[in-house]
Amino acid sequence: MQISNQEIEAIVRKRLPNSEVLVQDMTGTGDHFQLVVMDPSFEGMSLVGQHRLVMGALSEQLEEAVHAVQIKTLTPRKWQEYQNGGTNVRIS
Repeated sequence: MQISNQEIEAIVRKRLPNSEVLVQDMTGTGDHFQLVVMDPSFEGMSLVGQHRLVMGALSEQLEEAVHAVQIKTLTPRKWQEYQNGGTNVRIS
């Protein structure tokens, strides 16, 4: 069972409605994804807490369709730096 980038984005946005979400299918097989998620609620939250929110949104898909996911979470300030090509927020 494959899932599309748009479906992943919609699922994360449903859980985090104020978020910006970028999704990349890393292998073209619909089961390995890289996500960049910005949400104002991440401000002051630990990185582990931020990732738990995103992983929680995708819990059902992780059991059924998604084999691997790489997550980068950003606060609005870091998102702005990312949008401007800031070197501290690059994704490899």
